[in-house]
Parts: sequence; C-alpha cells; structure tokens
Amino acid sequence: MKFKVRDLIALAAVAASSAAVGGELEIARPYVLYYLDGGKPASVFRTDSSVTLTKGPHQVVIRFEGAYRDAGDTRLISSEPVVINLDVPSDDKKYQLRFKYPRTYAKAQEYVKHPTVYITDETGTTVDAEIFVLPHRDGLQIGRDYLREIKELGKEYKGIPGTPTEKRVLVENANAATVAQQAQLDITDSVAAENRRSVPTSVTPEDVRSASETMSKNRQESLRRLKKAYEEADPAVQKEFRIWLVTK
Repeated sequence: MKFKVRDLIALAAVAASSAAVGGELEIARPYVLYYLDGGKPASVFRTDSSVTLTKGPHQVVIRFEGAYRDAGDTRLISSEPVVINLDVPSDDKKYQLRFKYPRTYAKAQEYVKHPTVYITDETGTTVDAEIFVLPHRDGLQIGRDYLREIKELGKEYKGIPGTPTEKRVLVENANAATVAQQAQLDITDSVAAENRRSVPTSVTPEDVRSASETMSKNRQESLRRLKKAYEEADPAVQKEFRIWLVTK
C-alpha cells in the first residue's frame, strides 16, 4: 500500500493532536517503571525518561533501584514497589516525580525502608494522587507478581489495561473522531490486512524444518552473545545483572 504525502502529513497531525490530550510524567532515576495502567510498559527504562499519560485515570508502578559506592565497593539497593494512582485532566501539562534523593549508601538504606515520592505539575504545585508502597515480603522474591498484590489490596487499575496506543485512543473517541482520525483507523486496518495476505497460505514440511533450524541458530547466537557480554563485564555489573534477573 502506498501513501501520498498529504496522507502522511494528516496522520502525523492526528498523532500529535492525540498525544497533546493528556500529560507527560517524567520519572527520574534511580526509579524504574515496572507497570503502567495494569500492563507492562513498552520498555523498562533505567535512566531519566518520561511516559505519556492520556486524559483520565492512570496507575504507575515504580521501584527505587540505586547503585552506590561504599567502602570501595558498588552496592545495589532497592525499595518495595511504589504505586501511584492519579487522574490526568484534559490540559496538556507536564508532571514530575519528586523525591529527596539519598546521596549516600547509608541514607539510601534508610530511604528504601519508607520510600516517599510525590507528583508536581510544571508550576511546582503538588498534584492530588493516591500513593502507597506495597507491603514488604521477606525472602528472595523470584517472579513476584506486583499486579496480583495490588489487586489483593483492592487497588487494581480500573481503566483499560496496558499502555495506551495511538489507535486505542482513537477507538475510545470514535464517536467524536474527525474524518482524518477515522481515515487513520482505516489505513491501519488495511495495512494489517495486507500484511496478513503477504503470508504464504501453504507451508511444506521443508519450510517448517528450515524455520525451526533458523530459530535454533538465532537462539544459540543470542545466548552466545549474552554469555560473552556477561563474562566481559566487571564483577559489579555482573552482580547488578543477577539481581535484575531475579527481580524483573
């Protein structure tokens, strides 16, 4: 399918107008985003970043994960998950996650016992939001289900699960959609249908065997690169990776 220049310009304008309805939440390190609106975010960031919040209720689940130098060693420290429930108005504002950053390992040890954060708008005014920390659980937490714990507290996200996409935003507002917005939905669906048509309708045993061999080779190569990167990393990075592996 080919698009004309004016079609691409129209789509860009629609995307920009959709993103403008809502707000943007900046989350500074060492806080890490784990869940957004009851689902996994598009990517888990570990540096200063931001997430777009459309108009309406949202739930953000974050966790303090810091690395500190102490007595010549790098020490990792983390808090219990922090849950933030807030309602974003229709205006286009920017919000920031605020907290008193502990600059030493000793102070960080105290901070993670009772992690305290709050949200401000671009004027520095504190935004009304429900913020709470999940109860501490003893022992090694492998495969811990934060969303289940939130649900057990009766605080699960009540809106649409998962990170909002541009198409879903348009679908939610279909009754008020402009002609250009409806055109975007039609084009998106047409592209998906065309992609489906491009898939071969008949598959031979040889095709299956070839695909299986290719997948196996790709997995082996990925594993080889991962092992090589781990072996070449310094002990502190290796330790951080192991902690990340059991807490992700």
